[in-house]
Amino acid sequence: MNESAFGLNLIRGDYTGFFTISVKEIILLSLFFFLSAQLSAQTATAPGNASDPDAGTVTNPYQIANLNNLYWIAATDAVVSSPDRAARWAAHYIQTADIDASATSGWFSNEGWSPIGNSTLAFTGTYDGQHNSISNLFINRPSSNEIGLFGKIDGQSTQKVVIQNLSLVNVNITGNREIGALVGLADQFNDIINCHVSGSVKGNNNTGGLVGWGRRTDFLRCSSSANVEVNTTAVLYHGGLIGHINTTSTVRESFATGNVSGRGRVGGLIGAIGWNSLVENSYATGSVKSNVANPMIGGLIGEVWNARVRKSYSTGEIIMTGITSDYGGLVGNKTTDNNFGDEDNFWDTQTSGLSVSEMGTGKTTSEMKNVATFTSTATTGLTNPWDFVGNPNDDTGSDNIWNIDPAVNDGYPFLTWQSFDTPVVYYSRQNGNWDVATTWSTTSCGGSAATNSPGNGDNVILCDGHIVSVTTQITNESSITVQTGGELHVNSVGILTTEGSISSSGEIRIRSGGLFNNQTGTPVDIIAERDLVTAGWSYLSSPVSDVNLGDFLSPVWTQGLTGNSGSGNSEFGDPNVFRWDNSFDENEPSGWDAVLDLNSTMEPAEGFLVAVFEASEFGGSADLPHELSVAGTEHADVSITTNNQVGGWTFIGNPYATAISFDELRGTTGITDAVYVWTPGGGGDQATDEENYDEPFEAGSWATYTVSSGAGNLTGGLIAPFQAFFVENESGSSIGLTFNNDVKSSDTPTDWFKQAPRDVIRLELAGQGMSNSAWLSFSQSGTTDQRISGDAWQLEPMSSDYALLATIRWKASYLYPW
Repeated sequence: MNESAFGLNLIRGDYTGFFTISVKEIILLSLFFFLSAQLSAQTATAPGNASDPDAGTVTNPYQIANLNNLYWIAATDAVVSSPDRAARWAAHYIQTADIDASATSGWFSNEGWSPIGNSTLAFTGTYDGQHNSISNLFINRPSSNEIGLFGKIDGQSTQKVVIQNLSLVNVNITGNREIGALVGLADQFNDIINCHVSGSVKGNNNTGGLVGWGRRTDFLRCSSSANVEVNTTAVLYHGGLIGHINTTSTVRESFATGNVSGRGRVGGLIGAIGWNSLVENSYATGSVKSNVANPMIGGLIGEVWNARVRKSYSTGEIIMTGITSDYGGLVGNKTTDNNFGDEDNFWDTQTSGLSVSEMGTGKTTSEMKNVATFTSTATTGLTNPWDFVGNPNDDTGSDNIWNIDPAVNDGYPFLTWQSFDTPVVYYSRQNGNWDVATTWSTTSCGGSAATNSPGNGDNVILCDGHIVSVTTQITNESSITVQTGGELHVNSVGILTTEGSISSSGEIRIRSGGLFNNQTGTPVDIIAERDLVTAGWSYLSSPVSDVNLGDFLSPVWTQGLTGNSGSGNSEFGDPNVFRWDNSFDENEPSGWDAVLDLNSTMEPAEGFLVAVFEASEFGGSADLPHELSVAGTEHADVSITTNNQVGGWTFIGNPYATAISFDELRGTTGITDAVYVWTPGGGGDQATDEENYDEPFEAGSWATYTVSSGAGNLTGGLIAPFQAFFVENESGSSIGLTFNNDVKSSDTPTDWFKQAPRDVIRLELAGQGMSNSAWLSFSQSGTTDQRISGDAWQLEPMSSDYALLATIRWKASYLYPW
């Protein structure tokens, strides 16, 4: 326990007050066991034809019409005793309607959907989606294997498992290994046909947008636009469509457009293929990212090991940090001992950023959009022409697998089975919400109401005099134009991601809590707001450029500073706005430098410490929330340099109007894998006389996150707009950190402080209105050192009064980073 954690004395106007009150005694010390119970909100309902004598057979498959029917398949025998799980997982199914699986986010203590089939008992039946969809499927089981709608499927040579004609829309799936939205592990004798995925998939080994690992499995006309990410520091097999295939598996007429980040064997379509497998007439366009020295990374496939690739291409950017070998525009590494083939494959050297590859032939962007590249035998790298509609040049095929059109698929070849919606122009016709059809017209500004709201690929125009509000999660892949007099508002629960183009001569306003993820590469003028709802020490930064610090802080009381622009703010007293000295080689309060003049411009990604009081004027009543509002141009790419001392701390801020991912920001740089954010605790009311002036801020708390373990209460390592944070150097030299589109995220933190249930003992200290708890359990890998592998320092609170349970080790595990 410590009497003065922060050690800064504040003088409010002409009065002096020291925010230091000692905890004189411990009121309560309690020790008890913390027990947890699994909450369940799911209901299993038998399909409508379940009572038929032949239900579940090939001739009369079970009919799945809703989420309760779907859960009936997955449920344990304790939930559905007859037929038992073994019988249900060997049966045949058809889906008769679209299913919204949003409710799965609250199932099983927020772990979400429980997969059909596992390592003990695989699914051996069939499932035909009949061209229906399952949307918003949620799984958060980061320690579990074989995760997806189906965990494990396993057929026989005499009876294959067939999953077909199904779309999974906007999935959110996290697991350990063998992770895919549709299937985690497709083990033997399986056909996956005409299945499609969008959303987000995260996992360690063998992770793909559609399927994690396929062995002796055939894929036909499948696709994924899901982004695929490594969950921790595992090193193998991440692919946009499939993580890994081997043992004579095939992938035909399939594609992936999502971005992929992994460690080793990372590919835009598949992480690795081997053992006489085949990829044919397929493509990938998403970016591919890795940050290990020899990752085997490729735009199409990371590693080809004794396998064949035919008539396929890739265009995605290859993003590499510290990579010295095993990379390529199409394929990163190959083994050619047996059954190897490299036939008529290409990659775009300009969009990939690479002129080398272990396989295929590199072409310029214009060449990749020219049908002659793929059909004229005069083309370098082409022996057998691809099969295009109309048989151009030397093409003599009759299956019409490919087509090309400058207005479709960005001008690159596409598969003829693909459908492309022609963009529709939507004009605002009145004030309203983006997702409401009557807000829009497809004819003109103010015209007759549309029958639908804009889709992802539609062009949107906000007309003069209209305010359109984003109140849900919206992605636009085409164009947004805000005309003079038009206003686009992203409200407190709204998320707008722009991936095409955006321009504005009107107003784009991001309300407090809203997220604006501009991925177009062109910054626009915005007004960004943040409500300071709690008094206390706050870490702040600006999401736009060229902001005057005094204007930025005008809604809050500031003092001891010249250049104050806020009404009634004082130049007298001790300052309450501070910068951290990023060259400071200790971790004590003297690292904070008072800002003596507010008439200065905030630097990109610069963080500030501000004491925020309940009232915005001295002697006034509490008037929270205080609304910060800044107008200006979004920051583009921002680079900063960290403290160059081992154990040195750097204080930086989120420079964007959307969340940023600490995982992406850190990469493999020389900073530890932990990030620290202070959350204020309230108090510090505005005094009206000297007697009651010195009420302190209440204790706040640190929110932390570690990349390697995913542990901590800063959910997902996401840093909110306007939020500043601390990182720690471990290299002994200055490190460059770059903020760009890759670090931006459209995810928002949820369920703070919610951890997986476990057997623990809870200790609590409480006294004088303060408390602190610790949960204790035995660990076989315990250590007295702070390590990169999943640990973060226990930092002393910012407030002057607190109760704290910690192991004290001077300048090791007990730090003063302020």
